[in-house]
Amino acid sequence: MYSFLGRLWDWVVYLKGLCITSLIVPFKLSSSNSQIEVVDFTTSFCESRAFKNNNKGSHEVSSKNKPSINLEFIEWFVGISEAESNFLCRVRKNKEGIVAGFEFVFRIILHSFLCFTQSSCWKIYSWKGYYLCITSKKILGERDLHTLSVESASQEVRISSQVANENGNSIAQGKINNYYISGFIDAEGSFSVLCTRSKKMKLGWRIIVNFQIHLHKRDLELLIRIKEALGGVGSIYNHGSKDCSYMVHSLLDLTNSIIPHFDKYPLLTKKREDYEFFKQVVQMMNNKEHLTEEGFKKILSIKASMRNGLTNALVETFPNIIPVANPVVESPSLQSINPNWIVGFTEGEGCFMIHVQKHSECKLGKAVKLIFQITQHERDKELLNLIILYFNCGTLKTDNHCKVLTVTKFEDVYSIIIPFFQKYPLQGVKQFNFIDFIKAAELIKDKAHLTHEGLEKILFIKSGMNSGRDYSSHSD
Repeated sequence: MYSFLGRLWDWVVYLKGLCITSLIVPFKLSSSNSQIEVVDFTTSFCESRAFKNNNKGSHEVSSKNKPSINLEFIEWFVGISEAESNFLCRVRKNKEGIVAGFEFVFRIILHSFLCFTQSSCWKIYSWKGYYLCITSKKILGERDLHTLSVESASQEVRISSQVANENGNSIAQGKINNYYISGFIDAEGSFSVLCTRSKKMKLGWRIIVNFQIHLHKRDLELLIRIKEALGGVGSIYNHGSKDCSYMVHSLLDLTNSIIPHFDKYPLLTKKREDYEFFKQVVQMMNNKEHLTEEGFKKILSIKASMRNGLTNALVETFPNIIPVANPVVESPSLQSINPNWIVGFTEGEGCFMIHVQKHSECKLGKAVKLIFQITQHERDKELLNLIILYFNCGTLKTDNHCKVLTVTKFEDVYSIIIPFFQKYPLQGVKQFNFIDFIKAAELIKDKAHLTHEGLEKILFIKSGMNSGRDYSSHSD
């Protein structure tokens, strides 16, 4: 019964409206093996305007004179948790970018502000429309609860405990570096000029300019953060059950947000030629040139020189279109390569792998090799050579029409590649593969791969990387 009432709690809150009240209830659960103590149960419903006006600083809720709790309340709490909560585990890094610990998150989503805290007191801070709840009390034995964070932009509350542990890391949070964005777009972005038939247009054709990133849904959070870093312009769309995309096609947004970004933080691959064509078309459209026959055909000449060229329908309708010359683009130099650009580019085109193969000369009959590689079309082979010079390691190999930058020497992987990506962390789900890559490197460093037990550990790590990874276990 009480579980059922818990499920109805958010409806009760909605009907009662927003009000200011709090309830603090301590209780203990014990077993023969261990004792679990929940020191506080705190519920606050804060009307945001009244909170901001009356609470300019931080407010501490006292833990004195708290009423006791009974089994019926515990059943109620389980009920509301069953309906409106989830439990997450994320990996975290320290300030130096080195694997540092796990973040355990218990989250409840309700119509009003709700906070459960595991300390004898808690503080709420109001900051730019967000509520932050912070404590430094120790829980779970000797482990520290460093932060309790509450994000309330959409009245969604997250409570996080960060526990010191050297076996994990996490996807970095906060604003993404601008050079990272350009590197990632060099790998995964596109600049398109589309022409579609339209009876509403005087010339019978409509021109659409579109900046787009298309990704698997497992990197949806990264897509959202990139959108925010680019000023929040554009929209994110879902495509079926697996894919999603970020698109910007508003002339105003392209002119004021997207183009200024890539002018200041330039692309380094040959994709920059398409960007320069794209920017030229945007400028022409801002000047209304696309509405004239001369301007329209000039845009078609530009489109003919872009990567995807003219469609068959356009070629048949406008057979005399001559492609324009490619724009003059400054070639990248070693000095123009920013480390964050490399991270963004690796996020899209790079890979961390563990290679295990039969080898008769090895003690266990198998050789273990760590491989870091970046794959790119052969037209960008000079850029890959510059990255090799930047790291001062690696080789360039050919695979069909692609060039593959490969680092396989263990000393280079361990002393150059791994420290680099610890200092400049990946931002998407590829970070989880990098974490496993580090685990394997530490085993190899300790010669564990020469033992049956160590080899089995490496094989187990390998089985859960890249295509073998269940990314749903890392999502919110």
